Amino acid sequence: MKKETKIDLKKALERINMSEAELARRLGWKKQYLNKISCGRNNPTIEKLERIAESLGMTLHISFE
Repeated sequence: MKKETKIDLKKALERINMSEAELARRLGWKKQYLNKISCGRNNPTIEKLERIAESLGMTLHISFE
């Protein structure tokens, strides 16, 4: 079974009127890396997900479905 992390980064960015490029800059990451996370091609650690949430001014919630 393949493990996958999916985040709706586009929706979160639209909500706070921020570009993916700006978020990548705040995190000190390449935009391409952030895009891979957003598209589900890269499974980030919980720590990286927490950094994304914090940079967006949001809280990380994990659910099992």
